[in-house]
Amino acid sequence: MYKVNNRLNLHWLNHKLKTMRNFSKVAWILLIIVTALSCTKEGEVITPVTTVDSISPESGKKGITVTINGTNFGSNASKVKVFFNNTEATVQSVTNTQIKTTAPENASTGSVKITVNGTSVIGPQFTYLEPKLSDISPESGPKETLVTITGNTFGTNQNLVTVFFNDKEAVVQSVSDTEIKVKVPVKAFTGLVKVIVDGIELEGPEFVYLVSEIEVSTIAGSGVIGFADGIGTAAQFRSPQGIVVDDLGNLYVADSENYILRKITSNGEVSTLAGVARELGDIDGTGSEARFGDVNAIAFTTSGDMLVTDRINHKIKKITTSGVVTTFAGTGLNGSNNGPALSATFQLNTGVVIDSQGNVYIVERNKHNIRKISASGEVSVFAGDNGGNTTDGNGTDASFTFPYGIAIDADDNLYVTDGGNHLIRKITPNADVTTIAGSTKGFSDGQGAAAQFNSPTGIVVDKQGNIYVSDTSNDVIRMITPDGLVSTFAGNGAGFGDGEASIAQFNFPKGITIDALGNLYVTDQGNHRIRKIRQE
Repeated sequence: MYKVNNRLNLHWLNHKLKTMRNFSKVAWILLIIVTALSCTKEGEVITPVTTVDSISPESGKKGITVTINGTNFGSNASKVKVFFNNTEATVQSVTNTQIKTTAPENASTGSVKITVNGTSVIGPQFTYLEPKLSDISPESGPKETLVTITGNTFGTNQNLVTVFFNDKEAVVQSVSDTEIKVKVPVKAFTGLVKVIVDGIELEGPEFVYLVSEIEVSTIAGSGVIGFADGIGTAAQFRSPQGIVVDDLGNLYVADSENYILRKITSNGEVSTLAGVARELGDIDGTGSEARFGDVNAIAFTTSGDMLVTDRINHKIKKITTSGVVTTFAGTGLNGSNNGPALSATFQLNTGVVIDSQGNVYIVERNKHNIRKISASGEVSVFAGDNGGNTTDGNGTDASFTFPYGIAIDADDNLYVTDGGNHLIRKITPNADVTTIAGSTKGFSDGQGAAAQFNSPTGIVVDKQGNIYVSDTSNDVIRMITPDGLVSTFAGNGAGFGDGEASIAQFNFPKGITIDALGNLYVTDQGNHRIRKIRQE
């Protein structure tokens, strides 16, 4: 019995010793691993892990300061880089738990990345906020109206905000992040509102400019029929007709019955540019060497030269601003032959304009049509059937009766005063002719065909698409809005008088033009004067 138990105990003891030896091996292995993980080579420094906890703010405009919070950034700014959606930013300062940086101008919405000692960590997203224009109030008004522009992210730095009304810069009164207050500039006229915030351009709605002052004055001519150069009212004219204005404010006047072309500088000095007063002829040349039959209408070319209709000589003359006169089109014979410009014939030309492609359009009053001289110099009939009538239609299917003046808009649409029909006609670049205003001979304001004219002649279009017409036999200047509403712009019956538009008087107004500031200039033929209509 003792021997059996002794053997059992010995077996149990061997098992225990074997188990303890296996346990010791595992323990030693674990101890080696732990020791290896917890020990470094002599002199080696453990790099702490960089973390990014938050950024503040998480959205904003370019250039704002953004604070990045986290751990183990160190304090050496030269070892820290920050990126906004992969665009590197300028680091302002670094502590172990905070980085201050500037949101770069050329970045976009995306993750913020921090690199410390060459190791990168991706942080939260930063959302770029762009300024936005929501509304303007009021949407119409006269000059110096206080307008509130609402939106967001305008900032508060007034020096970084610029506002334009119809491309005319306004005076900014105040700026907050959601609101800009600004005054409407004088002579802005109707057009879009544009806001520039720190280089970012925003386009707003249209502001309808209400003209509050219209005043008529005399800038040249004594009122006595004759010829004299001089300053302002010391000068004399004889039945002036066509008129244009250049970019410098100089006026050029077709002094029709003196057979000369006159120049009026911006300070009112009148001189003779080409021709000799009361000397009828047909001679090309410079200044006083040249002779005309009856200068009538004028238009500027893109090169700054002028084309002038020499009515009695049945020609179109080219005149430089230094007074050099050459023949542009026409043989001098009274006729209607098409073909090359210098071989073609014309009859009693009274209007001329040039489109954006360099094509020239000529009104032939007694032929009742519109001729075209292409940019390559070929003459053709553009619209009209040579017989007086009032038919709308395309090209030669349409008809006019003694058309007189012609104007052109920014889209190359032509506008013709159909004098014999007392109508205002429109011709598209495709030669489609329609009637936009007028009915029978008379005088009345109104919409489209409800209005009446009496022998309209001169015509011009402003940048907003408003049409101004010399309503010659009614002795007034009429205005037609883009939607066809006709009103009396200036004049109060035949006579002579300066002053407010409603009391001013004209006597057979003919030519009309407009400058970059919206001032109109009129050849007051019956008064032998040049008149100015200022509108604000």
